[in-house]
Amino acid sequence: MKKVLFLLVAVLVLQIPAACFAEAADSTGRSDFPTPKFPHELRGLLRNGTVPSIYSDKTEVGSNEVFTISWDEPDASMVALWVIRDDDTEFECLYTGDSTYSYQLTLGNSIRMSFCIIAYYSDKYEQSEFIDICLNESTASILRGRGYDNTWNILALIFPKADAPNLQASWDENYVARIKAGINDLPRTLYGLSEGQMNVGRISVLTMDEPITSVSGGQNDLTYGENGDVNFDYLFDHMDVQLVIVYAPLGDIAETWAGLGGGWITYRGNNYYNIILNCVYETNATWPYNGQSYNVSACLPLHEVLHCVETNSRQNGWAKFVALHDNLTVGYEGDPNYDYFQWYADLMTDRIRTGDPGFREESYLIKHKSIPEGMRSGIHTDSDGRIRIYNNGLPDRNTLITQYEGKWVPVKNGELLMYEKAFCTPASLKRIEDDAFKGTDAQWIELNAGLAYVGSNAFAQCADLMGLVIPSTVSYISPDAFADSPNVVLYAIDNPYAVQYANDNQIECVSLQ
Repeated sequence: MKKVLFLLVAVLVLQIPAACFAEAADSTGRSDFPTPKFPHELRGLLRNGTVPSIYSDKTEVGSNEVFTISWDEPDASMVALWVIRDDDTEFECLYTGDSTYSYQLTLGNSIRMSFCIIAYYSDKYEQSEFIDICLNESTASILRGRGYDNTWNILALIFPKADAPNLQASWDENYVARIKAGINDLPRTLYGLSEGQMNVGRISVLTMDEPITSVSGGQNDLTYGENGDVNFDYLFDHMDVQLVIVYAPLGDIAETWAGLGGGWITYRGNNYYNIILNCVYETNATWPYNGQSYNVSACLPLHEVLHCVETNSRQNGWAKFVALHDNLTVGYEGDPNYDYFQWYADLMTDRIRTGDPGFREESYLIKHKSIPEGMRSGIHTDSDGRIRIYNNGLPDRNTLITQYEGKWVPVKNGELLMYEKAFCTPASLKRIEDDAFKGTDAQWIELNAGLAYVGSNAFAQCADLMGLVIPSTVSYISPDAFADSPNVVLYAIDNPYAVQYANDNQIECVSLQ
């Protein structure tokens, strides 16, 4: 039987000293093999010594069709076979034993299995590349039955400053504004170029006050997590996010790339695709498609998102599409602005000029994270530039906390503060009458634009009230409006009257322009 060697990523190998490994149980009782690294974690590791090879007799199979995984490493004293199924975040050790062996199995209920081996050579462990075995039919209906859909939620973090030992750099406000414009244009661009096959449900944009203080990735990029360069633990705990975009001024040390996409972060049992961008494509050019006009400046983040779609498509069992960087091989080599956009559109809609396959329905289907009630939050940018954080745990599912001009009201020291009892007053409201909120347990209230009057004891005896947003239209607040509410902070939006009121009544106030 002919063996097929799969080389799914650049030839990289993981070497681990024998004394440094995580224990893993296996079918033979041996427990001293290290748990594998994911494909994206192999990036940038140096190759030294013997590279273990893994083979399969098939690439696509039916759900009950038997296939064979084999290896032949005579120089190894022992080999462990590992698998990860579908979108799992933990590996399973299937076998530990002979250095030359063939292992037979079926997909069962899985749509994809990724295999690797780790071989032990006298004093070190080394990991092979990965091979994928996929279901030989469309997986879209299976994935939808598991709750997947084509709506992606995106979290974008902008770090205007880098103050690391190996990098000191910054972006000015105008550059950050161009970044935000490109991010906010992504949902329309992805939806339009895919002709509705990929949808962005929510795009959340955070401009971080704290600088990047370390740059330690393998390609002068960033690492993530508790001990990484970027730590957004609290956001991940409270948000249903599928893709994380990080902008940082890394250009001085990231000389060979403008963006990196297609990898993922595994965090607390969930996978998150991630993108790193270190610049903005500065152009005012537009590109017409299906009666709409798209900004060519969105090309860079769009390109990296499509790398994530590539990875997602492989995860979902469809890997026969033309790779994003192979546009020249299928006839897309014209104007770098417009022909790139045509290439993206044709790849996304499976209408490549040469008839080669592009993305399919399952390429876009994504799993959503389950957030406990009372802890759901989201952020999106309104057309007026305001960024709102929604706490969807409330019954009316329409609660918000607001940021103005890059100054985050509910974020302190990088931590997103959640208010489970928060809401805004109706847009038509003109007056808050006497005693309206007296004695309630509200934690955060945003008064609507257009409100003019706040009556006597309106927010009195509200011990839990932490914040109240006052719009510019408020022109009268009763002197006793906040009686016996010791913890309230007023956030006055372009309202000198409210600032003076707070000073006169010894209430903490933050002035927002």
